[in-house]
Amino acid sequence: MLDATVARDVILDDRTVSRFVAASYGHDAALGLYVDVLGTGSRPSQVSRLLIEDLHGGAMPRLSMPRSGKGRSANRATRVNERIGVPITLALAEKLKRVAKGRPADAPLLLQGNGKTWGDADGKGSSDGATAEIACSYFAVELLR
Repeated sequence: MLDATVARDVILDDRTVSRFVAASYGHDAALGLYVDVLGTGSRPSQVSRLLIEDLHGGAMPRLSMPRSGKGRSANRATRVNERIGVPITLALAEKLKRVAKGRPADAPLLLQGNGKTWGDADGKGSSDGATAEIACSYFAVELLR
């Protein structure tokens, strides 16, 4: 809204995020992994663009997260192709490593249970992300009651 004066950002405490992630895993393993990565504070559009090669293990694992395309910039196309390091837990890194095993480095890191990508990663206007958005909204409402 152009005349909005109140920010709608909601910051969830760690306990609520953990419950949200656990509920997502309980619904579907692929959705759980997707929501777990969203727990890094990244946007769905960023998480959907992660590639296998963006996963970096070791003692301090991280994801090379695509930058958000949000905002106005003369260099938006360049910005969305840049990557920034986002730390992840060892447990999340292990889960991601398992789903990445045996797949090409340039393949999408996260897939739905049906093998399709999340969101509009293919640029063809697919609505695959609708499932995640609906599920996330449902879990958010249930957990915040």
